[in-house]
Amino acid sequence: MKVLMLTNIPSPYRVAFLNEWGRSCDLTAVFERAASSERDGSWSAYRFTGFQGIILKSIPVAADKGISLSVIRYLKKGYDFIIVANPITPVGMLAILTMNLRRLPYLIEGDGPGAADGKSRLRSLVKKRLLRKAVGYLSPSKALDAYYQRYGAAKERIWRYPFTSVWEREIADPAQLDDRKRAARIRLGVDPERKMILAVGSFVPNKGFDVLLRAAGLLTRQAAVYLVGGGEEFPKYREIVEQLGLPEVYILPFQVPEILTDYYLAADVFAFPTRGDSWGLVVNEAMAHGLPVVSTYACIGAVELVAEGENGFLVDAGDEFGLAGRLNRILEEDGLRGRMSANNLEKIRGYTIEEMARRHGRILEQLKGADRCISFF
Repeated sequence: MKVLMLTNIPSPYRVAFLNEWGRSCDLTAVFERAASSERDGSWSAYRFTGFQGIILKSIPVAADKGISLSVIRYLKKGYDFIIVANPITPVGMLAILTMNLRRLPYLIEGDGPGAADGKSRLRSLVKKRLLRKAVGYLSPSKALDAYYQRYGAAKERIWRYPFTSVWEREIADPAQLDDRKRAARIRLGVDPERKMILAVGSFVPNKGFDVLLRAAGLLTRQAAVYLVGGGEEFPKYREIVEQLGLPEVYILPFQVPEILTDYYLAADVFAFPTRGDSWGLVVNEAMAHGLPVVSTYACIGAVELVAEGENGFLVDAGDEFGLAGRLNRILEEDGLRGRMSANNLEKIRGYTIEEMARRHGRILEQLKGADRCISFF
């Protein structure tokens, strides 16, 4: 099967997925930018080993988008499927308009719904024009299903796939988890007797880590709180820690994957109090290390993956009291924490890069077999 995918940047998790999927099909990916200006250098350390990767020469627009007319030369017959994973960027919009003119069928893929249009009727009409003529839609969540349908997609043309950044080999073995936790705490210098809350992500207002810091002052069980990420909010977090007199809060910069794995292993619970995330891959990563997750209803990935009371909890964004209450309960109840850990290790096995690639292959084989593309015109 010959497949062309259009997307914005070669992020590490996307390159990993494309390398894996490309082992079972003839895959070409066209990227509109080489990297995002908001990410550190590790996001540029990619290798295209399982697919042909093409990076367009483009004029930067925003952090991870570009403008380039050269995408047009790659839009031609000969592919079994063309997938547009950047339909609302300038390059993606140009590609869709070109394929409509050339009567080339295409699918649209996303990992989360776009921003709301508010009162802009024009923006809504543009999105409907761009999205409604696809022959199919690939979605990892109910929220994205609803987004597609809002802009004209038929429900029966939406296909589900698991969105993730986790390899099968990275899922912790339950039998070894306690030993690995102790070893990780020794390497990091974390008190083996102290409960530990971990949060990972960019230090920007939208991630809500200021809410976590305020919640830390409400905990009834003394626990160490580790924030790992780095970014513009770092000075603000320091001010909150000083104002609240929080004794055991550690605010750390970005960590290389090997060290970050140790923080996941060392922790007892994962907190992700985001004010809005189209997915939130750190939730997948925390689950792969057996951590109960406390996140918000504004995190699409957490809404999709977290079953209330079974493998974590969800609270309203900005609610430090609700966040503190859920964290307290997990920290206090050893049995609950153990059950949630086991449930997450089991659930995340359906959300691996290998399964993401397999699901894409099965979806396209099913579409090809049904010859659904005939209905495009």
